[in-house]
Amino acid sequence: MTETERRQATAPALPPAASQPAGQSARRPWKQLLPFRWFALNGVSAVSTAIGWWTQVKAPGAHGSVDVWFIHATRENFLTYFGLTAVIAGALLVIVAQYVQYRTSAAEISERERELASREHRLGEKEDEIVRQHAELMDAHKQLEEQLLLSKVILRPLIGTSINLGSLDPSTLSDDQKTLPARLYGEALVTMQSGIVEYLGGSVSDVRVIYWQVEGSTPNRILRAVDRRGDRKKPTLVMREGDRKRGDEAFKALDARQPRIWHLGEAGAPIEWAKRKAWKAFAALHVSGGEGDVFGMVTIDSPDPQAITEDHVRTAQVIADAFAAVCANYTRFDSYPKA
Repeated sequence: MTETERRQATAPALPPAASQPAGQSARRPWKQLLPFRWFALNGVSAVSTAIGWWTQVKAPGAHGSVDVWFIHATRENFLTYFGLTAVIAGALLVIVAQYVQYRTSAAEISERERELASREHRLGEKEDEIVRQHAELMDAHKQLEEQLLLSKVILRPLIGTSINLGSLDPSTLSDDQKTLPARLYGEALVTMQSGIVEYLGGSVSDVRVIYWQVEGSTPNRILRAVDRRGDRKKPTLVMREGDRKRGDEAFKALDARQPRIWHLGEAGAPIEWAKRKAWKAFAALHVSGGEGDVFGMVTIDSPDPQAITEDHVRTAQVIADAFAAVCANYTRFDSYPKA
């Protein structure tokens, strides 16, 4: 069933014309079907027919003649033809009255059809408004879920880890607590990476999130991928400053301290990323402290060109900023990986 048919099937029945308010055919039904002109024409027709029959009845045996203007006939013929003409005129007036009734009924039907179409249009507008409000409600619900996810599942653990690291004194850690900072750091790294993946609504198979740690100093800095335990990965996962490939673009985004998005084939996209045909959208987020310290970069790759939007990157940068607070507290421990 089409939308129009559904609306027609669910449209309320029109009330009788007598019960409708002023401006919506408030006349009574008999006045709609039998207007004044119908009564007048039928009355004249009845009078004309009566006169015609009466003159024809009086015509036989009438004596004398009629000599008026162009009429020169006996009174009997005059009355006969006059009565016949009156009867025919009465019949024609009946036909005209029926035509007037037909036109009045047709106009009333058209008016009711227009009113029904207007009501259907208003009903359609209300349904469209309901659909729009439902879509807005769903968007608001989705945004609320994203805020709850961001706050409860991602930001709260990261902030808690940062506070725990900040409360530890490296000089007073016992031997059995030496691994505690690295363990907290690794948990924060996992929370940050998996949180961004979950926020993007994807899975590990179609959205890849990597944390790259800054090593060295300008102009020979290195961005080295770090696994979830905080250890360095194999040397192939490295971006070097000045290699005129993906390293240059990555360090430009890092130094600007602004989240960036590239797409496959886009001018200025990192060359090394573009070589991987599986990835068609790339994003880079800076991980830096409030005092100018730069700890690293978070990259997001996806095979879906539309998977990473500006809104996603802005929110993901909030997650990266929370992770930067963890990194700032972790640098106070000797166990923090150095170049």
